[in-house]
Amino acid sequence: VYAGSRMSGVNFDIYGGAGFDSFEHNRRVVIGEFDASPSAEWTGYHITGSARVSRDFEFGGRYYARPALSVDYLHLFEEGYTETGGGIGVDLSIADRDSTSFSGSAVLTMGALYENSSRWWSPVVRLGYRSEFSNDILETEARFADYDDTFILRSQQLPGSGLLFGFGVSAGSGYSTFSLDYDADVRDDFIRHTARLVMRMVF
Repeated sequence: VYAGSRMSGVNFDIYGGAGFDSFEHNRRVVIGEFDASPSAEWTGYHITGSARVSRDFEFGGRYYARPALSVDYLHLFEEGYTETGGGIGVDLSIADRDSTSFSGSAVLTMGALYENSSRWWSPVVRLGYRSEFSNDILETEARFADYDDTFILRSQQLPGSGLLFGFGVSAGSGYSTFSLDYDADVRDDFIRHTARLVMRMVF
């Protein structure tokens, strides 16, 4: 769901969405001659929202710079699961868990627009900074599948802020659009890569 407005040259955008998620993982446990490979599959869902304010500054007719401030929220629910394939004392049973991300970003996008009467294309580069407003350690209840005693798994606490870098290219005509984007979130001992490919056609 999206809504946007433009007032006195300033752009306001609000996004909201929900999705279904599918996960899988594999572990390997090696102790001397013992070798086991437990695995699991599970599902979940997420809810996300974002609000952004930005302004475009044009140069030379085809070049532009767009500073933007945004806040982003993500809530992820994962159902519980039990591993298989590891054997007694190795397979883990993991309880349901919820995680939340709430962050703010400042990003400068620089790009150009090349167009003629029938088509256009636009390269962009993005530089910015992101800070997490909430950065709590996630705790998950777990137990070995054949036993009743439970224990707590604690997630690694990620650095609360870092640099953003990205680039992309988009193109289109009166009947279709195409965009390819890459972004990196760079923090101490942590880098998250995101790539997106979007194609739209009008009939």
